Amino acid sequence: EKAIDNDPTTKWADENKKPLVVQFHQPTQVDHIAIMTADDDQFKDPVAFTIEGSTDGDDWVTLLTIRREQAKIPTERKKQSEWLPLVCPTLAETPDDKLP
Repeated sequence: EKAIDNDPTTKWADENKKPLVVQFHQPTQVDHIAIMTADDDQFKDPVAFTIEGSTDGDDWVTLLTIRREQAKIPTERKKQSEWLPLVCPTLAETPDDKLP
């Protein structure tokens, strides 16, 4: 909840570094994301991550990969990153056995 609650005073933290899975109740198009820096420790900031999307919860495609050297995450505490565009592969890039 706290990862996507649109409240900069809350935060989602996982010391075990497990995936964050966001499930929508209906098909939802997401074309950009932004990251908020931690309020207390720069080492908690997400500086390398992958965003994946799925229409069925089984087959996932990479929409964005940020590596440490590419990250444009602010160094100030509780600051939002720039909006990062997500790239959705087209059906033409989907293997034939995955087509509807």
